Amino acid sequence: MLLTFAAYFINAQVIFDPATVDASKLANGFDIVVINDTSYLQVVLDGWNSWTYIPQFDIGADVTSFTFKAKYAEGTSGYTFDQVNTFFKLSDPSGAELTANGAASDTATTEYTQSMATPGIAAVLQVAGQETIGWSAVTGDTIYIGVVTAVDGTVTEVDQSDIDGTNMENGFAWSIANYGGDDAVEDDAYYTFNYTDNAPLAGSGGCVRIQAVNPGTGTQMINSLLYKKIKVMGGVTYSVSGAFKDITPNMVSNFWCEAGISPEDPTVVDSIHYIMGINTWEGCGAELDGTFEDDYCKYDGSYKVPGDGELDYYLVLLTGNWNNVADTFDVLVDELGIEVVLTDAITGGNMEDSLAWITYWRADNADTGSFKFNYTDDIPTAGEGGCLKINSFGNSGAFAKQAVTINPGHAYRLAGAFKNITTDPITNSWIELICTRIEPVLDMEFNAANAYVIYERNTWMVAPYNDMDIDGTFEDDFNFRGAPYSKNFVIADTVTQTEWFVLIKAGSSNGNGVLVPNIDYLFDEISLTDLGIDEEAPSAPGNLAADAAGTTITWDASTDNIGVYKYKVSDGTTEVATINAKAADNSYTFADLTEGAHTLGVVATDQSGNESSKSTVDVEIVLSVENNEIDYFTVYPNPSEGIVNITTESNSLATLEVYTITGKLLATYEFDSEFVLDMRTAGAGLYILYLKSEGKVDISRLIIE
Repeated sequence: MLLTFAAYFINAQVIFDPATVDASKLANGFDIVVINDTSYLQVVLDGWNSWTYIPQFDIGADVTSFTFKAKYAEGTSGYTFDQVNTFFKLSDPSGAELTANGAASDTATTEYTQSMATPGIAAVLQVAGQETIGWSAVTGDTIYIGVVTAVDGTVTEVDQSDIDGTNMENGFAWSIANYGGDDAVEDDAYYTFNYTDNAPLAGSGGCVRIQAVNPGTGTQMINSLLYKKIKVMGGVTYSVSGAFKDITPNMVSNFWCEAGISPEDPTVVDSIHYIMGINTWEGCGAELDGTFEDDYCKYDGSYKVPGDGELDYYLVLLTGNWNNVADTFDVLVDELGIEVVLTDAITGGNMEDSLAWITYWRADNADTGSFKFNYTDDIPTAGEGGCLKINSFGNSGAFAKQAVTINPGHAYRLAGAFKNITTDPITNSWIELICTRIEPVLDMEFNAANAYVIYERNTWMVAPYNDMDIDGTFEDDFNFRGAPYSKNFVIADTVTQTEWFVLIKAGSSNGNGVLVPNIDYLFDEISLTDLGIDEEAPSAPGNLAADAAGTTITWDASTDNIGVYKYKVSDGTTEVATINAKAADNSYTFADLTEGAHTLGVVATDQSGNESSKSTVDVEIVLSVENNEIDYFTVYPNPSEGIVNITTESNSLATLEVYTITGKLLATYEFDSEFVLDMRTAGAGLYILYLKSEGKVDISRLIIE
């Protein structure tokens, strides 16, 4: 048999309805009870600690107040009801207060009306018995809360599956079902979310406590399923992460706790792909305080999702035991989620297996050195185990290549370790690590037209890349040259070719009559990591600012998980330029800005087309006045160190307004024929003077040095 919690739909004005709430997901001290055919939230008061997650509702800005019924029951606090206020508070998922208030308590059911101070998503409900004098809250009494309903405005139910829930503190992010089959025990596992009396060592904050008693009245099992909706990407490999602790008296036995993902609702279709399992039959779980990823003993540890694009899946955790004698289990789980497994397209990148690579020499210098795989006499500092040693002498070129399979639309990172152990000074030598879509032959040259990534060093490059005496990594210590303007690169989803190549090049030349000594280079940990489909946008360009004239803008570089590709520059809603990030100095000069106000903007993009939010700066362009003398006014000196003289031939009162280049009004003055403007405290820069007299306005640009 299969038991699930029923979905529910309620009046749009309702913020919280006890009749629809699964009591097992409430915090300790909270329960759902029925009084005279009406459901109430029962709260056994524990000072200010009585709070619980509730099903989330989005309370609109048009909600001004709400009502609820409540009653107070005296208990062991030593206070009478008239000495205690009923305190009610709603908070958003981060704990930020939406509304909070205390009002006189009553032992009879009483309706309360409370104002909604801040709109937002109601996710946490707190109840307290607050002393009428002072701020203390009592312990031991009970408050009953009925339906909470908005008086006006709009209340929208949030899809509970959108709640993160991986911290196991909010039970409403999860669904629970009996997954045991016909012989499952009727009293299935009991879940306590946000449990804080104990926790896995690898957990953080609250966790979920999963308890069950198998009565052992026959060959029976407890098999309980915890599951929630998630988003995954087709073609990407995932693993499970999470913390686990066994707190069962005398430790668990005949027990399993197995995590995976499912493309279908697991209560409807049995389509779970288990990824990691803790299972006492396989030798793990008993007395364990560790993690799924480090301590699992069942299943493969990863699963590649078929298909492509974003897909709706379910994250599942199956917990239970089987026994024909009375048995229990009591375990804690925390921080449960999935992680992308970064797969390496290269085989034998540890450079220990010669069969993984095809090696050859330049056609005109065969047998001028050697390839030694799994070389262990020395290794790069960033390497591990054995490495590849390439030794050559004279006029030589050594090549090691490997065909790799790539996934169009995915991002990749080419990396590796290198060390020079040549004892003699090196002249006329080179090293390259390349990823290319063209199969390398002999000493083919590569550039941005046929290769995505080229790491290079050679003795004729400019410093520091002409220094061959290094022990480091290609990604950190070599010159980068390639098409995508980032050391990480994305294979366009329109690419149909899936076989690419990784190539190591090393060699030396005795050109110009120079005799080249032996060279000894070490290579290790060569990898082409599949980073999956990139959906993360770059950060917005920082500190966008305009110069004094308002025509040149500068900004701080954006960052991105794969790499910033281009910057899009705009004037208002019109895109005026696209700048390659690799070539950009994070500045742009506009050539044809018209006179008046402009909003200039910059957006960062990555290779997958993800765009940052736009950074903007407002400027005022003044083109009409090109000198100090205008119809009615003279402004001098200009430029000025701070003291500016302004005169007018007008017979009427003149008005002076001083603006920054971004349009901020700094000051307003009135004068008759002469005025001394003191700008010494304003700072260097360009300012705009609006001079008004006799119904006319003249504009002057003032430069303060």
